[in-house]
Parts: sequence; C-alpha cells; structure tokens
Amino acid sequence: MIAVIAHTLKLAKSMKKDDYINLISDKSDCYGSYLLELMDRYDAANLQQITLEQAKKFYAGLCRKEKADMSYRNSEGYPDPTAGGAISSAAKEEQDIDKLNHKVIQSFRLLVDLAGFEIVGRVTLKHKKSGRIFK
Repeated sequence: MIAVIAHTLKLAKSMKKDDYINLISDKSDCYGSYLLELMDRYDAANLQQITLEQAKKFYAGLCRKEKADMSYRNSEGYPDPTAGGAISSAAKEEQDIDKLNHKVIQSFRLLVDLAGFEIVGRVTLKHKKSGRIFK
C-alpha cells in the first residue's frame, strides 16, 4: 500500500498541465463540461491560459467530489452516487447556513460593540428558509 502511494506521488510530481487537462477531459461529458467549468472558474478564454497549478487544483477538486459521491452506500451496501450527491449537497447547504450564522453573529457583536453596548444574554436567531434555530 505504501509503495502504491509513493508511486502515485511520484507520478503526480512528473505530470504536466496537458496531463491534467486530459484527465479532466476524461471525466467530462461529451460536451467537455468540466473543461468549460475550469475555464470559467479561472476566467480563461482557452485552455492554453490555464496554469499547471490551476489544472492540478481543479482536478483534485473533481476527485474529492467523485470520492464523496461514491463513498455513500445504500442499505444493501452498494455504492449509490445519486443519493450520495444529494446528501452531500444537503450537507453543504447546512454548512453554508452555519457559516452565514457565524458571520451574522460576528457582525452583530461588532455592531453592538461599536455602539458602546455589550451582549449580556443569549442571542437567538431563526433562519427563515430552513427554519433552523441558532442559540
């Protein structure tokens, strides 16, 4: 197992930008959707404007997403990428709400402090869309 990891790391160090572009292309649909997404993400007019680091970072993100989708298994133990994608999407939405809540609380604390006040008790917030309550 350690030999496989070492070999993979050695290959990753010797890979060129074109190698990553080819791997991304292999994962794309017939329209090259991931290649278009790569160019959109980095405001590139063509693939020549993409750097090695950008291609490497994008490919790593694709691999993480693919692994997360395939890691979910149904009740019989078979891989279920559709359900895995839906569950990871819902989990991401929850994380986004948590981050937003944190930003709101930090902003509220700063505003109260700037106005010369301090928060003495608990602040309770309710997210309108999800109905979650934060205390």
